[in-house]
Amino acid sequence: MVIWLDEIGDADRHRVGGKAFVLARLRRAGLPVPDGFVVATDEAIDGKGEAALRAAAARLGGTAAVRSSAALEDTAEASFAGQYRTLLDVGAADLGRSVETVRRSALDADAAGYARALGIEGEASGSPLPVLVQRFVEPRAAGVVFTRHPAEARAMLVESHAGRGEAVVSGAVRPDRYVLDRETGERRGGAPGGSLDDTDLRELFRLARGAEALLNGPQDVEWAAGAPGIVLLQSRPITVDAEPPRDARVRRLTRANVGEVLPDAVTPLTAATVVAFLEDAFRQVARRTGLLPPNAAPFLALHRQRLYLNLSLCLEIGRRLPGFDGGEMERLILGAGAGGGRGARVPLRAWPRLARVVTRLRRLARELPADVEAARAAVEALPARAAVAAAEPGRLVDLIDGLDRAGAIVAPAHVATSGACGVRLALLGRLLDALVPGEAAPRVNRLVTGLPGLESAAPVEALETLAGEVRERPQWMAWLAQPPAEAAAALRRGEAPAGLGTRLDELLGRWGHRGVSEGELRASSWEDDPTPLLAALSARAGSPRPPGFRARAAEQLGRADEAALRARLGPLRALLVSRAIAGAREWVARREATKSLAIAL
Repeated sequence: MVIWLDEIGDADRHRVGGKAFVLARLRRAGLPVPDGFVVATDEAIDGKGEAALRAAAARLGGTAAVRSSAALEDTAEASFAGQYRTLLDVGAADLGRSVETVRRSALDADAAGYARALGIEGEASGSPLPVLVQRFVEPRAAGVVFTRHPAEARAMLVESHAGRGEAVVSGAVRPDRYVLDRETGERRGGAPGGSLDDTDLRELFRLARGAEALLNGPQDVEWAAGAPGIVLLQSRPITVDAEPPRDARVRRLTRANVGEVLPDAVTPLTAATVVAFLEDAFRQVARRTGLLPPNAAPFLALHRQRLYLNLSLCLEIGRRLPGFDGGEMERLILGAGAGGGRGARVPLRAWPRLARVVTRLRRLARELPADVEAARAAVEALPARAAVAAAEPGRLVDLIDGLDRAGAIVAPAHVATSGACGVRLALLGRLLDALVPGEAAPRVNRLVTGLPGLESAAPVEALETLAGEVRERPQWMAWLAQPPAEAAAALRRGEAPAGLGTRLDELLGRWGHRGVSEGELRASSWEDDPTPLLAALSARAGSPRPPGFRARAAEQLGRADEAALRARLGPLRALLVSRAIAGAREWVARREATKSLAIAL
C-alpha cells in the first residue's frame, strides 16, 4: 500500500516507520519537506504493486530519492544512521527495483549487527522494511544541523558540503563547520567563503529550532539547499550516551597535564583510541614499576566529555614510592604552589620496598631506549596521510587496526619517559631544596626551559625562521596582512606569492600533522586548515624580535641560573648539582622526543 506523507496520521507510525512519520509531522507543521510517499511493509512489488508505484511516481513528478524508514529508525532508542541503503535521483522506470534494493539492505550484516548491539534484533530480522520515496532535490549544498552542539550546550553546529550531503552524514568528507548561538542564531565561527552564506545560516537556524520545538528535544537534522530553497530531509533525536556512573574510588580529578593534550571536549573516536592508549600505557608503566595498587581505579576519567586525571590514584601511587609524600607528589602533578611537601624520610622498615622499586625502575630505564626505538619504528611505518585519505572503507578498517597497534607501542614509551623525566625533575628539586635557599620549583623550570634541539620545538623554530624571511619581503608581508582565514583559502587556491607558497608547502609537508588540539582526532591539523598557522606566522613576522629570540633568552636564563648556583656552592656540591641538572635536561629532551612521536600518530 502507498501512503502519502500528507495522509500519515498518529496511528500510522508502525506502518510507515520512524523517518517518514517524523517528516510527516514536520510537513504538517509547515516546515519545508519534499513531497513523497511510503511503500508500506504490506506492499508487494508485483504487477499490482508496480502499477501503484508508477502512478505514484507520475503524481510526484521528476526523479526520486529512495530511502529506508524502519520502525525504530531515527528514534531516541537507535538512529540506524547509515545502516540501510539510500538511492538518489531515481527515475520512474527504476523505482520498483530501487525499493527492493533498499528493502534487501535490512538483511545486510551491518544493519543486523547494529540491531543486535542494541538488543533489538527484530528490527533487522528480514521483515519487510517501509521505504520512503520523495521528490529528489539536487542540492548546491547539503549537510546536517546539530541543534545542540556536541561539545557546547549553548551552541548549534552546522556541517555543510557543496553538492550532495550523504558524504557529510557518512563522514567521508571534512565538511565546512559553522557554530551558531543556540538562542540568537548569531554566527560564532566558520571560515568565510564556505558552502553557506549568512542568509543560508539564518534560515537553517530558524528551521532547525522549529524542528526541535516540534519534536521536543535536541535534533540531528539533515537538510539540502536547492532550487526550492532549504528543505529538511530527516530529523532524529541526538543519540548521545548517558555519562557512565561515577567510580566511587575516584574522589579527586584534575585537568593538569591531560588538559594540555586534550583541552576541549573529547569525541567518541578519540576516547576509543587516544584515551584508551593513554589509560593502558599508565597502567602498564605503573605495573612494571610495581606501583599499581590492587584493584586500582582508571587513571583517566571523562566528565562532561572532558578528560581528567585521577589525582586520587596518582597520590596513592606517590605514597607507595618510598621517600615521596603526598604533598610532593601533588606538587609534581599540579605544579609549584600545590601541596608543599618536601619529601619524606624513609623508615628502616621501608628500605626493602624501596630496594624493590629502585630495582624495577632501573630495569625500566634499561629497557626504555629499545621501547622508544620501537615506537619510532611504529610511527615511521604508518601510511602517509594521502594514502589514508584515498583508502576505501574496507582498507580504513585495516588502517585503524594498524593505528591501534602503533598506539599500543608509542603510548607506553611516552608515558614511561614522561614518568622518568618527572622523577628526575623531582629529584633535582629536592636537591636544590636541600642545598640552596629559596623555592626550588621555579628554579627547576628555568633550568630546563629553552633547551636547544628539542623535537617538539622544531615546528616553532621553523615557523620563526620563515617569519624572519617574511619580514624581509614586503610582498609576503602584505599578503599575510589579510585575515588568516582568507589567506588560508587563497593558499589552497594556489594564490600565495610564489616563494612564500613554496616555503609554506615545505613547512606543511614536514609539520602539517601538527595543530592546535593535537590529541583530538577530529581537530583540524595545519594541513587540513592552515588558518592558525598563518595567524601565528603573521604575528611573528610583525614582531621586532629576531627568530628564536624567546628560546635563546630562556636558554641563557637557565645557563645563568646554573652558573650562579655553581658559584655559591663548593666544588663537590656544584658538581653534584650540575650532574643533576644535566640529567634532568636529558630526560626533558627524551620526553619531548616521545611526545613528538605520539603527536605523529
